[in-house]
Amino acid sequence: MNNVWLLVLALPLATGLACGTGCRPASDATGRDAAPSQLVSVEVFEVTQAATPRTTTQPATVHAYYEARIFAKAAGYLSELKVDIGTSVKKGDLLAVIGVPEMAKQREAKLATIRRMEADQSRAE
Repeated sequence: MNNVWLLVLALPLATGLACGTGCRPASDATGRDAAPSQLVSVEVFEVTQAATPRTTTQPATVHAYYEARIFAKAAGYLSELKVDIGTSVKKGDLLAVIGVPEMAKQREAKLATIRRMEADQSRAE
């Protein structure tokens, strides 16, 4: 019951203080009333129309929407690269030349065998 009487007495007091302090004219930080308005000099410029460039440079990274994975038929070393990143290519274009040392040795061995067989054939005739 005491809390109710305290609330009944405190509410009008708080309302009176809030209304009383909010109804004063504005004053500066020193507590004195604000000085009457003074004349202010203003510089005037003439407006001219000019073209405004509408370009901007932003840091960015571009990623392809489609990605094609390319695999070689034989393992080896890349000896020639015919195209660069971003170059347009068509089906059948040569992209790179792969050097395969093992296949080169096998080719030389087969060629040597062919030459030997040709020599044996020419001797037999």
